[in-house]
Amino acid sequence: PSVTREDAARTWQEAAHPALTALLPSCAVEPLLPDAYFPALRRTDEEGRAFTLRACVEQLHSQNGLASTQIQAVIAPCYDGNLVEYRIGLLRQGHPEVLQGAVWGLLDGEEETTDVLGQIQDELQRAGVTAIEVITERLPLSYCDDCGAPLFPAMDGELTHTVMPDDLQPASTRLH
Repeated sequence: PSVTREDAARTWQEAAHPALTALLPSCAVEPLLPDAYFPALRRTDEEGRAFTLRACVEQLHSQNGLASTQIQAVIAPCYDGNLVEYRIGLLRQGHPEVLQGAVWGLLDGEEETTDVLGQIQDELQRAGVTAIEVITERLPLSYCDDCGAPLFPAMDGELTHTVMPDDLQPASTRLH
C-alpha cells in the first residue's frame, strides 16, 4: 500500500508532538515535514499566521494562568492605502490592557473581498477564544515611536502597545 504525504505528516506529528512539547514547555509546537524551498516558504507564510495566534493564547495561558475563556480578542484591519494586514489584540476580559498581539498579514491573492476575517475568527475559536470583537474602522499601520513594535487594537478601537499589568504575574518563570 502506498503512503501519502498526508499520512506521513500525520504519523510524524503524532510521534514528534509529545516529544517536542516535553522538551519545550510553555511553547506551542507544530512539527512539519521537510519540503522544497519555495513551497516551504509559502506554507510557512500561510500557516505561520494561525500558529502565531495559537502561540499567543498558549503563552497567556501557560505563563499567566489565563484560560482561553478569559481572553478577549479584538481584530482590526490596518491600511496603508489598501488593506495590508489585520492586527489582533488579546486582552483579559473586563480589562483594558492589550496583553499580547498578533499580526495577520495578507498574502498574494488575498484582499478585502477574501474571507480572511473569517479565517482569523475560526483560528481564535479553535484556540478556545470565543469573545471576539471586530473593529470595522479603517486603522493605519501604526508602530511604537520608541521601540518600533506594532500597535494592537484595544476594545475602544485605539491602537496601543502591549503591556502586562502588575496584577497579572507570571504563573511560571521557566520557559524551557
